[in-house]
Amino acid sequence: TRDMQVAAVHALRGLAREPVPQEVLQAYELERLSFGPDYILPKPVDPRLIHHVAPAVARAAVEGGVARTGYPGHYPAFEEPGV
Repeated sequence: TRDMQVAAVHALRGLAREPVPQEVLQAYELERLSFGPDYILPKPVDPRLIHHVAPAVARAAVEGGVARTGYPGHYPAFEEPGV
């Protein structure tokens, strides 16, 4: 749904503005990386993605009434990054 897409975008936006994990820097052989023209979306290998984007989309699905089940209990408590 549109709300689920927006939730994913907000989660990605928040992560892009947070400090980049060392393991991502190592994967790309970089010393530093921060939000700007060369970094507007988190890198695909960023381990934070699964912990921020999936819960955001799941929550939007539940709140939008399109989820077939409730918010998954094994997902972390939802927190929007950068807020």
